[in-house]
Amino acid sequence: MGENGGIYSLAGFAYQMKVFVLQILGIKSGYTLEYETIDDVALKMTADDMDEHEDELCSILGATNRKAIQVKKTQVTRSIAKKVVKNWILADKKHHDIENFILVTDREISTDILVDLDVDEICEEVKSATGNKSIDAKIKLIGYTESELVQKIKDIVSKASIQKYEDIDAEIIEGFKDYFIK
Repeated sequence: MGENGGIYSLAGFAYQMKVFVLQILGIKSGYTLEYETIDDVALKMTADDMDEHEDELCSILGATNRKAIQVKKTQVTRSIAKKVVKNWILADKKHHDIENFILVTDREISTDILVDLDVDEICEEVKSATGNKSIDAKIKLIGYTESELVQKIKDIVSKASIQKYEDIDAEIIEGFKDYFIK
């Protein structure tokens, strides 16, 4: 990221907040919209820590079904897609009733990027993790057997979809036009 890393990180955080705002349009009476991190680090996050924890930020939309939404304002590479799935594994462990996993981005992305992930590679990364702070180590601490982890990944990917907001500002303006006068 170089010397502009903080700016890019803040742009991703702002995009994430815009996705959250856009989700408000789907809220009905009795529903809950939450904005949190998988391990609650966002409440304590300083500007200096934002780059380190950017990938852990997660929005959860609660309704008759629960959705875990990962937001990426960056090119979603195979490596980033693996991190997204790993975040979803942790979210699924914490919230057993998640029915949909959604990856939101502002870029063109292959619809098969999640399906084409190398499950064995993910399992090997988790198995070889040390410590307890990395995402792989956190998954390892859950204690899944290799076959359980493979099945968990397959289950999550089968419930996953990708949403693209090319011009999220225009979508927010359009979505809220009946609520505000401009």
